[in-house]
Amino acid sequence: MPADPARSGAADRGPLTGWGRRACLLPLTGLAAAISLLFALESGLNEDPRAGASAAIAGTAPRPAACRALLPLAARATVAVLPGPVREAVAAMAPPAAVVLYGWVALFLLVFALAAEPFFRAVTGLGSGWTLLVPFAALAGLPPLFLHSRYYDLPMVALSTLCLLFMVKRRWAAYGVTLAAAAMNKETAVLFPLAFALHFGRRDRMESRRFWPLLLGQAAVVVLIRWGLAAAYADRPGGMVEALRWDLLSPLLRAYRMDTAVAWTAILLAAAFDWSEKPALLKAVLAAALPLYAASAVLGSPSGIRLACEIYPVALVLVLYPFLKRLGRGATAGDPEPA
Repeated sequence: MPADPARSGAADRGPLTGWGRRACLLPLTGLAAAISLLFALESGLNEDPRAGASAAIAGTAPRPAACRALLPLAARATVAVLPGPVREAVAAMAPPAAVVLYGWVALFLLVFALAAEPFFRAVTGLGSGWTLLVPFAALAGLPPLFLHSRYYDLPMVALSTLCLLFMVKRRWAAYGVTLAAAAMNKETAVLFPLAFALHFGRRDRMESRRFWPLLLGQAAVVVLIRWGLAAAYADRPGGMVEALRWDLLSPLLRAYRMDTAVAWTAILLAAAFDWSEKPALLKAVLAAALPLYAASAVLGSPSGIRLACEIYPVALVLVLYPFLKRLGRGATAGDPEPA
């Protein structure tokens, strides 16, 4: 049986510890802030006035946008504790809650960048210095893929990465907290209990007496949070997913940028390369995504249940793994096998 990266010390070693992390923190912070500003400007210019960030902050968004509540609640809570002079200075530029919301987006982007490299090492077992490229590649891939996304999409990339990182390291308390935040942010958090079931359901990976309480606990977290949000916003029009409207499909496809389509096509082709060597956990995530994609075809439009954000960290590893394995010195002696 392959060594478990979560239980071996090799997966915790890497260039983003100590001096490497300190050296990368400033450029990663700058890159995260720049992407957040670009996203805020683009989102502000093309925001849906009925269901965008402004409506969510004001508390007027319909469902399901109203139930993607993590960032609007965080923004309102942050504004409430800001000192008066700071709030007035921010208000001179834009509504304070909107500025704070995109500040939260920048913070989530930085968290994503810092988590991407440990996740890559934990799931693949590679520990060469070339993994220093992972956080920069992770951020650089966001603009062509998610520039036209909603305010809750980029934070979902970060939360997805953290969920998968804690899952592979078997840090279940941290995973539970992160899963709860992901469920508050978007209904597609249901992906992670499904991926857990597929990957850890094998007895050689986890004992049944441990597996079932963890699986049922995850299901309870997601169901209770989504049910609670549905009850809290029961007076809003709309449903928990967006209704399928074929008349909206053509405009959505026309608005889908060619560079985004090319980027995702390239990612899929690169992910398929050397497939047999790819980590098993990542294959489980993709397998879990299939029924949710099928559900989206029945229950909602392409702008409803969509998993591009949730599978982005998976696609990132699938693309980078074969190249970094060959570029660097590969998995050195003592490195664990892919999870």
